[in-house]
Amino acid sequence: MQDIRVFIQKVLLENALKYGGKTTPKASMGAVMREFPEMRTEGATIQTVAEEVAEEINALTQEEQQALLETLGGSEAPEKVIQDPFVLPGKPILRFEPSPSGALHIGHLFPLGLNHLLAKKNDGTLILRIADTNPDNIYPQAYELIEEDAKWYTEDRIAEVIVQSDRMELYYTYAEQLLADGRAYICTCETEIFRACMQEKTACPCRDLSPAVHLERWELMKTTWSPGDAVMRIKTDVTHKNPAIRDWPAMRINTTPHPRQGTRYRVWPLMNFSVSVDDIESAMTHVLRAKDHADNAIRQEYMYNYFHKPIPTVYSVGRINFTNLRLSTSTTRKQIDEGLYSGWDDIRLPFLPALKKRGYQAKAFLRLAQEVGISKADKKLSQEEYFTAINTFNREIIDAEAKRIFLVRNPKKIRLHNAPECVVQKKALPQDKEATRHFIIQDEIYIEEQDEKNIFTRLIDAYNITQTDAGWAYHSTEYAVYKEQQQKQIIHYLPAEQTRKATLHMPDGTRVSCRVEQHEYPEGTIVQCERIGYARLVCAQSQEYWFLHD
Repeated sequence: MQDIRVFIQKVLLENALKYGGKTTPKASMGAVMREFPEMRTEGATIQTVAEEVAEEINALTQEEQQALLETLGGSEAPEKVIQDPFVLPGKPILRFEPSPSGALHIGHLFPLGLNHLLAKKNDGTLILRIADTNPDNIYPQAYELIEEDAKWYTEDRIAEVIVQSDRMELYYTYAEQLLADGRAYICTCETEIFRACMQEKTACPCRDLSPAVHLERWELMKTTWSPGDAVMRIKTDVTHKNPAIRDWPAMRINTTPHPRQGTRYRVWPLMNFSVSVDDIESAMTHVLRAKDHADNAIRQEYMYNYFHKPIPTVYSVGRINFTNLRLSTSTTRKQIDEGLYSGWDDIRLPFLPALKKRGYQAKAFLRLAQEVGISKADKKLSQEEYFTAINTFNREIIDAEAKRIFLVRNPKKIRLHNAPECVVQKKALPQDKEATRHFIIQDEIYIEEQDEKNIFTRLIDAYNITQTDAGWAYHSTEYAVYKEQQQKQIIHYLPAEQTRKATLHMPDGTRVSCRVEQHEYPEGTIVQCERIGYARLVCAQSQEYWFLHD
């Protein structure tokens, strides 16, 4: 831990010297997680250390900060702020292109977040493009789910929503132009024959037929031929050193009814063709793509060159790979249909509808995207490591506005012998000037079943109680008496007469019977259940709460 503390000192000292002698704990969190990935599960510990270090550094003069940095072997303070990696020249046009196979999940949030941050930072344009040109893998409700959640996550900065299946006539126009210009052809070769030609770096028998023949074949694809009979290919270099680039497929026959278009179209574009056309039409300037899509970038360059359009700047970005979490919309959709999950907002799922319902904030996920940044390096994270970081960021965002409440899990009613009447006054928020929560406790209260231990106990902001042969009894009021005890606990509680029944839904799908203090908070309110953690009120009438995090 000492190595980590020294590392945090260096990072925060450099940060302070950049920004006038002051720093914040947050300035070190991302750097620590990258330098010490094994500590991703210890976010709270890192936060505590960073807060202590930041306080120490902020108490120093800039000269003292510089001297300490040199003592620790750090670099000299930079003369100017390092260039923000999210700053781009001009006003970029970017896009995010999910398939409508289901709702967005945490795997989508990193690339979508990067695109949003780049567009926002540079006053650019972000386009949401729904890639639905494969009729075999479409979940009709996903169109609305994706658009709603993408707008929520990007602070409603989606400039345009494009649905590819609505642009089929545009794809046909581009295809016919390429066929007429001799830049594409309709191939009817058996797969094995075509593959052998490409391996030998020779043209297949279809390639050199006239444009007129290929346009006739194109009409047959649209009206008569069956799936697998033919495919439209883009002419490239059949001797290209990378076999994946040689005459790549652009359009194919698929007669599966489309949820949006029905049977109107029989020939559908493949990804590289539709993406190229849409990027050209939208005048795309910058493209973020996973590094394993490098071949696709080369394929799409042929389209730009054929239509004499400038090629966008491409950033290869590493993936976040989860070591113990499989993110599959197709599998999850099947499990929802089978009744294993109640829907995309089932509390157990790492999909955006569920995460929003629990109370996660868009800025928490964006913060992680910004911390990781635009890097080619893949990141391996467990589900626990990922949510440790997200929970840290989310807690910083919601804490100041989360209403404080008492919620007693698995409530057990106890009678207090010889207890005086006590009026407890508490604030709904720590920064409030006056208390708005009032409890009158005397003889009967609810405590959590697990808190019924035969040790010295203090009721928060009230008095001390102990267990006797006759049960629980009042002991004393002074907090100093409590502090003197060796075996002790401090617990929350609720007066028996001032509560409502409630249910706390946990992330593993279990439900906990509770009692909650009376309040008038509306649905959607995020609360901090004292001694338990944060939760979101999802139903005010029945007092249903979804646990968020501690």
